[in-house]
Amino acid sequence: MSMEFLRRVGLSLVAASSIGLLAAGVGGAADGGPLIIGGLNLGTPGGNITQLRAIGNGPAFYATNEWGNGVSAIAYPPYAIGVYGIHQSTNGTAPGVQGETYSPNGYGVLGLANSSNGGIGVVAHGYGGMLGTATGLLGVAVHGKAEGSNGIGVFGETTGETPTAYAVYGTSSPPGYAGYFQGNVGVAGTLSALTKNFKIDDPLDPAHKYLVHSSVESSELKNVYDGIATTDAKGFATVQLPRWFQVINKDFRYQLTSLSGLQEVAVAKEIAHNRFTIQSEKPNSRISWQVTGIRHDPYANAHPLTVEQRKPQAEQGKYLTPELYGKKKSAGIGRLP
Repeated sequence: MSMEFLRRVGLSLVAASSIGLLAAGVGGAADGGPLIIGGLNLGTPGGNITQLRAIGNGPAFYATNEWGNGVSAIAYPPYAIGVYGIHQSTNGTAPGVQGETYSPNGYGVLGLANSSNGGIGVVAHGYGGMLGTATGLLGVAVHGKAEGSNGIGVFGETTGETPTAYAVYGTSSPPGYAGYFQGNVGVAGTLSALTKNFKIDDPLDPAHKYLVHSSVESSELKNVYDGIATTDAKGFATVQLPRWFQVINKDFRYQLTSLSGLQEVAVAKEIAHNRFTIQSEKPNSRISWQVTGIRHDPYANAHPLTVEQRKPQAEQGKYLTPELYGKKKSAGIGRLP
């Protein structure tokens, strides 16, 4: 049986090599132990130990196992590679490594990082580091899942120093979403958008309609506060603001409206020590007040708002919405070639 195996793989492979043959009975393999029908030692230390070459369209090596792994490759040195695949042609779409599965719950390729101190399951480098394609109706092209308490499902990072460098890029044609989140979203930086809306089920017809509002825009980093105060028998009311109010706000502006008939109302004392005083012409009056302030917390001071900005060199001649200016979509900022 062992010699027949050698004849099938080709005696030319072993002509200048040492050959060791080990044979095990079928009964020895049935208990879960290995069934070794041939052992080959070809090449020199540090070189390719065994090399198979196929002429034609067939595979150079084909392994079938009805109970376990088809091929297992183990590398022990710190920088060695267990399985290495390369597509040497300078054209075509053939992959270096391809994995397939027919199970609806299976994985075409699975990478595991088993160290408890870190590690990465799959690393992809290149012009396009990783491409995921989903052909099913509900298919997921790329799925990231982190089960650790501080894990990250999907991590994107860019070292580019231009506005056209994106750690994560998503694109979609309306009405689809380039990005969709179910849950809280945190942004430690600046959030830029053509419009910023809230969208909810319309309370009057929640099953069939949406209710959409736009946020209030300003050319300043503005905060808005309001409320209703009732003046005393002398026509005064002191409005107490939160203790952090003046820590994050400056340059205050006031709006006062009487809810107790036509009368004069005024700010008797401006904001100091996180409070201000309202005076009404009539006593015991309800006064609607509004105060705005401009942010001056450390982050706002470090990132002041520049209202009118010149586009950087990479975006000159391009548009956020080119079709609205009679331009082609290819002139859009952020569009990948």
